[in-house]
Amino acid sequence: GGGEGGGGGGGGGDGLARYLEVSLELFIDLMAQLPTRRFFHAVLADSQLLARSRDSPHAASERGRLFGRLCTLLRDYDKFAVDDHSGAAVPDAEQRAAACERLLSLQRLAFEVESLKPFALAHLSSLDSPPALRAHFASLPPAALAALCERAGLVRSAADGEALGTSGLLSLLIETFAKVPSQREAIGAMPLYPDESTPWDEALVPPPPDREGAASLGGSAPLALPKLNLQFLTLHDYLLRNFALFRLEATHEIKEDVQDAVRRLAPRPAPGGEGVTFAGWARMALPLDDFKLFKVGRPRLGELAPSEVRAEAIVSTRGCRADVAAEWSGLRRHDVVFLLSVSGPPASGAPAAAPFPVACGL
Repeated sequence: GGGEGGGGGGGGGDGLARYLEVSLELFIDLMAQLPTRRFFHAVLADSQLLARSRDSPHAASERGRLFGRLCTLLRDYDKFAVDDHSGAAVPDAEQRAAACERLLSLQRLAFEVESLKPFALAHLSSLDSPPALRAHFASLPPAALAALCERAGLVRSAADGEALGTSGLLSLLIETFAKVPSQREAIGAMPLYPDESTPWDEALVPPPPDREGAASLGGSAPLALPKLNLQFLTLHDYLLRNFALFRLEATHEIKEDVQDAVRRLAPRPAPGGEGVTFAGWARMALPLDDFKLFKVGRPRLGELAPSEVRAEAIVSTRGCRADVAAEWSGLRRHDVVFLLSVSGPPASGAPAAAPFPVACGL
């Protein structure tokens, strides 16, 4: 009920949304330090907070974007590979073995249910994804699903399970038994540079002080960012936090450079409504004369991103000063160049509070 109320437009809804965000920030701080983690981790698991947040209408709304980001950060600490009591880092092999043992125990319970025999006899690697778990258990009657969750130790009683409903129980199963990528895999999947949405996601990259809403920089609103406290879970946790903050600092600088260049270009819709013209000029931003995409390589084994992307972008330095043309001619291999698609502001005009990409058609 609290999640639904947080999405409202009234002051009460905004206040409830802020309360949820600040509460999550507190929970993250408790999970990010060993002295409090070893006690609070059991409380968090018993509350089923992370499972309930999966289907929260507030987390799926635009107003709940920060709430969703904070839930993701809390989930990362919940699954962090560390022994809560000894503080020792858990190797990836031990973490995978523990996850397989949990799934095996669920298969043993499912073997006693006739409709779950395919699940009980299937290979583990085909069962540890959220779609696979949902497909196998969604057809169970609510009472049977609640009884199974009770026997698996996910709910205190079958009555509590039925109160959660089928959707809540499925979220609980997914939260407990779905595969969690290792931290090394997660880092390897991260792009070197930000995507199109990250620079303007104010839950990750705060607005500058001269903009409305910059009070978040003063600490009055939480941010979905790791904190450099005096205590860390492991050395790997310390390095991860620094890496995440370094990436976001670089993202902020890229965002400022892109916005400055686009503002100087002053894009406007072309006469007739087709295309765009630039009323201004930027030193290191030129319109493309032509762009051709030649090749998108297949991902390497075990990877998701293309192995290579080959393209040709043609710009003309005609009309540029000699020093600017020399800078463009001096670009070499491994120099970073960003390709921007700019359509200009909407013909009807953008709202005053519109994000920069919407206001400039970026």
